[in-house]
Amino acid sequence: MKPPLPRLMAILDHNNASPLSLIEASRIMMEGGIRFIQIREKEMPAVDLFSIMEKIVQLGHLNQCRVVVNERADVASCSHSDGVHLPQNGLPISQAREVMGEGKWVGKSCHTLDEARKAEKEGADYIVFSPVFLSQSKQAQGPIAGLDGLKMVSDTGTIPVYALSGITPDKISDCLKHGAYGVAVFSGFFAEDSLEEKVAEYLFELQLAL
Repeated sequence: MKPPLPRLMAILDHNNASPLSLIEASRIMMEGGIRFIQIREKEMPAVDLFSIMEKIVQLGHLNQCRVVVNERADVASCSHSDGVHLPQNGLPISQAREVMGEGKWVGKSCHTLDEARKAEKEGADYIVFSPVFLSQSKQAQGPIAGLDGLKMVSDTGTIPVYALSGITPDKISDCLKHGAYGVAVFSGFFAEDSLEEKVAEYLFELQLAL
């Protein structure tokens, strides 16, 4: 049986972590209290990503932090990650589940209500729904859904929904009030203050909202 999903997902790639390495950024986040990290490296060669993931998964075990890999089910499985997160055009959920084995999470990125319904029907453990707000770091994958769109997706299904895109600490409460199980943050941790300070700010606002 899989453990409960943490409410705050940090999404990392080498660009948003820079000048820190993925391993160092993951370590700082975990030691600061982050308990769910998704590593998103679509272009990195498998052998390089595997080497990095082995170290991040080990850090995760030491800090009780769950670690998933974006798209690369092969790397996720070989590195003993806690799961794989699939983009909308990624592997079918059933095939990813076969690669990952029992007890592992399989999440899915969704941008519309129909995509969310399909992901749940096909057996996703959770959904990351975007874009909820306008993001300063990434081009929107469709129309901005807003809080009303988030509520529609969250109320329709039964699996956890994470709100993504433009999630600043002050928006966490509104996302949860509109049905989100949690929030996913890509670039917000690396805006302005130190990483340690931003982690603390996000976790503080999350605790207030719960």
